[in-house]
Amino acid sequence: FFNVTSDGNVGIPGNLTVGGKIYGWDVPSNIKFTSATHNGFFGGYKGMYDWIQTNGCSGYHVCDATEITRWAQLGMIAEGLVDSKIAWYNTGVASYGDSLGDRYIDDCIGWSNSDLNQGGNIMVFWSDGAAAPSTGVCDNAYSVACCK
Repeated sequence: FFNVTSDGNVGIPGNLTVGGKIYGWDVPSNIKFTSATHNGFFGGYKGMYDWIQTNGCSGYHVCDATEITRWAQLGMIAEGLVDSKIAWYNTGVASYGDSLGDRYIDDCIGWSNSDLNQGGNIMVFWSDGAAAPSTGVCDNAYSVACCK
């Protein structure tokens, strides 16, 4: 334990780690996956959050793209990952057109749609810590990436 007192700025070269949490760089302390899969209709962002709480991710939130890519940059491995896993995650970004055809990619209209013509972002996680983004059709069922 120590105290820091300053009359001006305090510089820290790198990240500040307190209790295992890295500050200054939004990296989750853990990533894991829901115990069940689900299509893109959760009843909205809040509905998706509520769903993960009862499907293996109590106390976690839905991962976003920034958290996952920073996790991957550090080569960290998701909890319970043995081989590979594909999971929904939040982006809050809309685009049009994907490798599966001409469809909107928009978190399945804010996780409120399970239509074949809508898309959401999925991440492929590998057991060596690597990850790669892709797009999924909203009527497909995937796990959800959960961050803490």
